Amino acid sequence: MNIPQGFTIAFPHIFATDATAYSHFLRDGLGGEILGVERFPDCGVRNADSRCGDTTTMVSEAVRGDRQGGVADPSGNIWWLSQRLVAGPY
Repeated sequence: MNIPQGFTIAFPHIFATDATAYSHFLRDGLGGEILGVERFPDCGVRNADSRCGDTTTMVSEAVRGDRQGGVADPSGNIWWLSQRLVAGPY
């Protein structure tokens, strides 16, 4: 099993309505460290990596109007599933 440096076997990936505020909560409320933030070109946070102790947490801006989740198959391929709950484009 390959585990990237700074990650654990299982780690949280949280979809928040305000990923910046959630990252600040991890930093200020739990004593974590914000490692980096990747933003969408128009607005919002694509991914923000934070570390609390030995655990890295990925926080992403929630895509409003979608239901999403991911699983890994026995070969290690990640399947990201998404259901659009509102009419209109992404």
